[in-house]
Amino acid sequence: MDTPAGSLTTRLHQLASNPWWTWEPEVIGIFRDLDPDLWRQVSHNPVALLAALPPEQLVRRAVETVLDTRINFAFQRLERYLRYPGTWGQAMCGVLHARPVAYFSPSSSDRDGSLFATWRRDDRPS
Repeated sequence: MDTPAGSLTTRLHQLASNPWWTWEPEVIGIFRDLDPDLWRQVSHNPVALLAALPPEQLVRRAVETVLDTRINFAFQRLERYLRYPGTWGQAMCGVLHARPVAYFSPSSSDRDGSLFATWRRDDRPS
């Protein structure tokens, strides 16, 4: 069973590992508020930020700044997003579901330039 502290760090790591955070200003703010100086030093990379902060410090900082509620709310929003079956692609391009198309552009890369692909559970090709 996860402890509250373990749950908090697990949720932060799950938020950081999904590119969804990049278009959610509230989630960006959570990472920034954990350690504003370190956030700048790691070039706004949440994975690097979390790797640089020991779990005890993460939890202490989250409690001090009352981020725990924001983290839990953001995590619930991410879970809802991943479960929601009504994607834009299904509504606007449903015929492509049988033969999905991959599209990569410079904006489909993370901050260090490496490409990433993100699949919602219902969009993964079979």
